[in-house]
Amino acid sequence: YTPIPDDVRIDLPHDDRIDLGAQVGWHFLVGSLWAEDGTEYGIEFMLFERALYPPAFAKEVGLSPIDNLAVEVQFAISTRGDRHHQAEPLVALGTSGLIRTNSSPFSLDVGVNSFRSDGAEALLPMRVRAAGTDVGGDQPLALACDLQLTGGRGVLEQGEHGAMPSVGGLGTIYYSLPAIELDPERSTITIDGRQIRIVRGELWFDHQWGALAGVSPHEVLRASETVAAPEPPGWDWFMTHLDGNRQVTVFAQHASGYSSYYGCTGDAPPPTMTRRVSGTYMDEQGTTCMVWGSVVVDDFAILAMDPTQAKL
Repeated sequence: YTPIPDDVRIDLPHDDRIDLGAQVGWHFLVGSLWAEDGTEYGIEFMLFERALYPPAFAKEVGLSPIDNLAVEVQFAISTRGDRHHQAEPLVALGTSGLIRTNSSPFSLDVGVNSFRSDGAEALLPMRVRAAGTDVGGDQPLALACDLQLTGGRGVLEQGEHGAMPSVGGLGTIYYSLPAIELDPERSTITIDGRQIRIVRGELWFDHQWGALAGVSPHEVLRASETVAAPEPPGWDWFMTHLDGNRQVTVFAQHASGYSSYYGCTGDAPPPTMTRRVSGTYMDEQGTTCMVWGSVVVDDFAILAMDPTQAKL
């Protein structure tokens, strides 16, 4: 895979595109939407990209860069104080013809799901469309969104100039666009056939890509993966918009010492969890800095297929 350089410098709009030499990557939108009647909705839409094989091997077996790609579609809408609707995930292979991408202007389509920039000079403005079906209830329930994103407050480079992290060719390149607004004349969501006009939004966009494991050319890094038992995969992440036009995003890598908190089942909630986290803070002037701290999780929700049975 394409190694992550020791000195990362994000180049936009060039780096908005998919890096077809990367092991993994994702384009991700999350945030809050408000309807004309004041109802608040949460939305999450992600296209998660993964190479099936290292590029050189894919070329040997006759796969083009797009053929070598698998993309997972994640889409959800929630109504504040009511039910969370999670669409059944979709995975498409490049050989299906469903995945299409362009660099200038940026676009990424997986069937009817897409991120499409309006122009070649910047990611925004951008049209975002997604569709899926929530199969977690008694009857399948159709979901859709058609959002026209306008401006954000600027680029938030995660980590060190966008390196999150970069060691021996491994790591990711990562930037965010916080405080994205939308065009109320061209933005709707649809829940079970009911189209809802959206008049205001506060959204967050992430693009992250790179090589996460097992491909470093450095023997020491490869050997270090066998010194101890592997840590649980994944991480916990959140972002928030603060009063005064400030933003912060933090994450914690999953670790074996916290395994009892992952994938919990049963009626008894786990004990309070305290995790060290790191991330990036953007102040009201748009200046960013790395931050470290602790997050204390002292309340948990039990998820149920039947929303009437859900409880804290």
